[in-house]
Amino acid sequence: MLLAALATSAAGLGLLGAAARFPEHALLQWSAFALVGAAVLELAVGGSLIREGGAGISHTFAAAIALGLAGFLFGTLILIPEALGPQPMALVLGVFCLANGLFRGLDVLIDRPMASLAEALDAAFTFVLGAVVLQTWHSATPAFVAVVAGLELLVGGLAMAASAVAWRRHPDQPPYHDLQERLSHR
Repeated sequence: MLLAALATSAAGLGLLGAAARFPEHALLQWSAFALVGAAVLELAVGGSLIREGGAGISHTFAAAIALGLAGFLFGTLILIPEALGPQPMALVLGVFCLANGLFRGLDVLIDRPMASLAEALDAAFTFVLGAVVLQTWHSATPAFVAVVAGLELLVGGLAMAASAVAWRRHPDQPPYHDLQERLSHR
């Protein structure tokens, strides 16, 4: 799990470096491949955490959103080839960040009493990043998409690593302890 999280953060750092050094025409493809690859890794980490009794719901949800939006964008490309531009990718990335940040924030607030500072920071950062991207998607460039994707992968990978480390340190503490009681308490 930790290796997948570090690979996700490394992909984010790679995209940030690529945005500064390489021509823009390759950045969209690199961003797309990095985001889909990270989503597959996050799905595996989330599934593994859930199987072991850890807090993997937010990771599984984020991966499902990312893969669903990637599938939507790919399906759109079949019908509308010019949809592979920085603006459509930025719009999809903004929607992903906003939905993911909102879900992670709710997951931290409602579901998890155990210390989850990294998840809370990731939720806030991702939500704000999504809001910024949705405000500026219409003028996005490939470098902008690479920077946003790189930041999302870097911070998301660090949060995934924190979840894995927290679960390894405290496997005896259920992440969703007293969930039914807290949900029914008014």
